[in-house]
Amino acid sequence: MRTFLVCTVTLLMVLLELLAGNRHLPLALPVYSAVYFAVVYRKSAGIISAAAAGLIIEAMYGREWMLLTLIFPAVVLLALTSVRKYRRQMPAAPLAAGAVCGATADLGMVLVALLHGGQLPGPDIFSMLIFQIFTGALFMLIFTLLADFLAFKCNLPRFISSGNSKRGIKDV
Repeated sequence: MRTFLVCTVTLLMVLLELLAGNRHLPLALPVYSAVYFAVVYRKSAGIISAAAAGLIIEAMYGREWMLLTLIFPAVVLLALTSVRKYRRQMPAAPLAAGAVCGATADLGMVLVALLHGGQLPGPDIFSMLIFQIFTGALFMLIFTLLADFLAFKCNLPRFISSGNSKRGIKDV
């Protein structure tokens, strides 16, 4: 069930990222789901999800340098540090992880645009950075609430720490 969920959500986020990217708004949506999977299941599940999403996006755009395959897992690892700091408590951990994801993913997208000679995202770098931080925090919070609701219904582990160690849910 977990493998099916990880694959399905990753592909759905890649599709949404491609739709947003074709409108010149790269949001790095697969990174948020990869952070969720890294916290809930295993760190390796999130890293593999992020790397696969980056590889698919780079292949769809036909780029020679597969930089997103390296940038997305690095963003996941950076976001995990903020989740550890806030001990998976609501709403601080998802908001902090989303803000970190938004900031570092935006800087990675700017790096990709500069190396590939493409168009920079947004009107200028600073306004896009602020936009990515706030929308990333909000998207991660909403995604966490929705995914935790579905995980509760499917009897899977959740992102938000319940403080109940009898159920086997370990903190990151």
